[in-house]
Amino acid sequence: MSEQAKTEILQMFRDGGSIPVDLFQMVTGRRLGGGTTRDVFEYRLDDSLVIKYETNARSFANVMEWEAWQKLTYDRELSKWLAPCHHISPCGSILIQSKTEPLPRAKYPKKIPKLFHDTKYQNWGWWKKRIVCHDYALLGTFEGGNPSRLVNADWWG
Repeated sequence: MSEQAKTEILQMFRDGGSIPVDLFQMVTGRRLGGGTTRDVFEYRLDDSLVIKYETNARSFANVMEWEAWQKLTYDRELSKWLAPCHHISPCGSILIQSKTEPLPRAKYPKKIPKLFHDTKYQNWGWWKKRIVCHDYALLGTFEGGNPSRLVNADWWG
C-alpha cells in the first residue's frame, strides 16, 4: 500500500463516518462488562482475548495497565497473578488482553500479593488454571515492603 493510500485511510478514520464504526463492530463481539473508565468486549477474531475500550478521556487506564504488564511480566512471582496484555493502540484507547472466566466466590484465594489493593470480585477471573487479576490499572506501589508478599485478601463487590 502506498504512503498516500495510508494517509487517505487515516484521514477517513479521523473524519469519522462509517469506516471506524464498521471496523469496531467487525472486531468486537458482545459487551462483557465495564466500569467508570472502560468497556470490555469479546474479540471476534480470537475468543481467547478481549478488547478494552477507554470511554473516559484522560483516565489512561489502558496505558497504566499496559505499563504494569510491561514492568511485571518478567517478575515470576507477580506476573503469574496478571492476565496478559497483548497489544495497545498508539493512543492507548484500545487494549487487547487475555480473556478470563468468572470464578465462584468460594474459589477466591484467602491471600494475594500485597501489590493488589482493589480486591473487587469482578476484577479477577480464571485463566490457564489459576486466578488472575484482569483489571490492574490501579496497582499499589512498591514502597513499604515486598509487593509479592502474600497478605489477607479483603474481597468485596
